Amino acid sequence: MEKALIVIDVQTCYLKQKKDQKDVDQLIATVNDTLKNAREKQIPILFVEHEYEGRLIRWMMKKFMGGAGLRESKDFATDPRIDKQNETTMIKTTGDCFQNAEIANWVIEQGAKDVVIVGQDGMYCIKSSIIGALKNSYNVLLVEGGVIAQNQKGWNSFKQKMVASGEVLLTDFKLL
Repeated sequence: MEKALIVIDVQTCYLKQKKDQKDVDQLIATVNDTLKNAREKQIPILFVEHEYEGRLIRWMMKKFMGGAGLRESKDFATDPRIDKQNETTMIKTTGDCFQNAEIANWVIEQGAKDVVIVGQDGMYCIKSSIIGALKNSYNVLLVEGGVIAQNQKGWNSFKQKMVASGEVLLTDFKLL
């Protein structure tokens, strides 16, 4: 089966908000290992970055969150510790990246049946994108240690339910 790797919201503006930076360091290591393995196996890679839209939400993000999720923010881009090379990058403005037609079409163009998802935040954009992938009849693979969340307990509970139901497979980056 064809796979595609989708790296979601590993932007500096979001990663620096995580309370435990050890979790961020582990995520970055896992994402980099996954990227290396995907490149070796010629699995297509897509980086997705979240940008906030709307006057009120943009004002709130600027005022209370240091400009996180605003393209004009100096920390908007993918964290420089991530080994991003010449892979395609697309912007989403909703939690579910599959609601963006450009992203959905990219996955179709790759001929992917399986989507491998890594990134952050497990309880928001990752969760929404998993649900979106399943609604679009993709098999979802999560890399162990490849997702973090502000609410790690909630993410672990959701992940366990999805894996137990068989809707999501959990894998090691080496097994892609």
